[in-house]
Amino acid sequence: FASDGNHVGPPDLVYSRTKDRIYVIFGQVNQLTIAEVNPITLATTDVVSQVITGAANSIATDENALFVITGGSPAVLYKFLLLDFSGSNTTLTGLNKGHALRFDGTKLYMTNGDASASGANTVYRVNPSDLALEASTTFSRLTEFNLNDNFTDDFAFAGDYLYACTEGSLINSRTYRFKKSDLSREEIYTDGNPCRAVFFDGTYLWQTMYSVSPVPANLIRINPNTLEVSKHTLASGEYD
Repeated sequence: FASDGNHVGPPDLVYSRTKDRIYVIFGQVNQLTIAEVNPITLATTDVVSQVITGAANSIATDENALFVITGGSPAVLYKFLLLDFSGSNTTLTGLNKGHALRFDGTKLYMTNGDASASGANTVYRVNPSDLALEASTTFSRLTEFNLNDNFTDDFAFAGDYLYACTEGSLINSRTYRFKKSDLSREEIYTDGNPCRAVFFDGTYLWQTMYSVSPVPANLIRINPNTLEVSKHTLASGEYD
């Protein structure tokens, strides 16, 4: 990418099957740049370049448009049509420090990463066609989580649920599932180490759990149908 100060710290990317292109966002504060990448030739073209408040944190697509969430307080959700990259946006009042954004095939879902002492963890559901907020849930970490224990920068879908885990605390982390229809939540797992990532492979949910040297990290497998949890401790020296 160009060495111009606008192509630094890319926090996320997404692949569009419709356009057969990868779209990369960059983390420059107060500047939103989206680069279109040919996955075969790796040729790149900037398709969006504009001033914003804060920094872009995550990107998703519904194959009609690109969606970008910022880390501001409140977060702003941007929409750019894949046809011509014309844009619109909405302010997500109540969602501070947007962190992760994903499309489940019908709706957009987003979480925040507010690690401040008074921060709360938030999940939003938004209609991708008009950016209208359809549902939300917010709860304080001072009672539900350890201080500074915010969501990771990803989450996973499995069936009717969204699964998210928390990072930031060396005491423990929690894995929650949120029912997509109303965002009601259920705690399904607590670990002695902070979570770093969650992924659904079509059968199981997988989580990587951070640890401090010399303690090996853990790999967690969760059956989304039974909520049975299996823990695999990695080899000595495999931590962080």
